[in-house]
Amino acid sequence: MVLVNTWGCRCYLRSLDAASNSVAPTVISSASSYILSGIIGVAMFNEVSSFKWWLGTALIIQGLALVARSRK
Repeated sequence: MVLVNTWGCRCYLRSLDAASNSVAPTVISSASSYILSGIIGVAMFNEVSSFKWWLGTALIIQGLALVARSRK
């Protein structure tokens, strides 16, 4: 778990350095974190994830995409 979190932080910080603003790296990091936590929970820990959980995750990701979208 520590290695995965360290790797994720490392990638996030590198993307912040490469990006012109912090919105895109933050949105991508948040969205991938939500999706991967669901997939890893099901695959490794045999957690039951309901349709509501995946629907909620999809809505959160759509909200993040709206925040990241250009205002032009």
